[in-house]
Amino acid sequence: MKSSTIAAILSFSVASLAAPVSYVVPKYPSPFGKRSVQDAVNDCQNTGNPSLCEQVVTTINGWDVSVNGVNLFLNTAEGLTNPALTTAENMALSLANLEPGFLSTLQATPGLSAAGQQAAATLGQVFGAVPQNLQDLLDASESVETAVDNINNVRCAQILGNIGELWVESAAAVGADTPGFPLGPFVCEKSGGNVGDAFN
Repeated sequence: MKSSTIAAILSFSVASLAAPVSYVVPKYPSPFGKRSVQDAVNDCQNTGNPSLCEQVVTTINGWDVSVNGVNLFLNTAEGLTNPALTTAENMALSLANLEPGFLSTLQATPGLSAAGQQAAATLGQVFGAVPQNLQDLLDASESVETAVDNINNVRCAQILGNIGELWVESAAAVGADTPGFPLGPFVCEKSGGNVGDAFN
């Protein structure tokens, strides 16, 4: 997925879904720690394949924006009422639906390690739980509390750690700056290995 496509999708998703009700995904620090995404892109010029490196960096950044947007929903949903709740549900679903595209892009990184491939395979198996629970919530077939609990259970235990592993391994494969792991919702324990947004 090209960086311009990722940026356009995220910009459109956040802007169009947030328009009727004020529910804006806040800006989070770079997934590359104290270095900006632009610094990481610039560093790609020193690699063997700058365009592939840039694609990995911008995909990681786009995925980080998506993860943080879903986190915002999970952290606040139980305190929202309509119409803000429905807007937040739609935004979270839109962002969650972008993540398989980010997965496909990083999974196809040439030279991806066995650890990266395993993380991608696990994500492919468990990703569906997040949009399914969000859709069930929108369809009113489960409560906010149940949907949030179900999503948190799978994201904390299986999704976020594997996303971080895939980020690190795909960045290593192309010589990009090493990203941290994604920040989780409040209920996820912060592991000692998490050096991403949560620890900036």
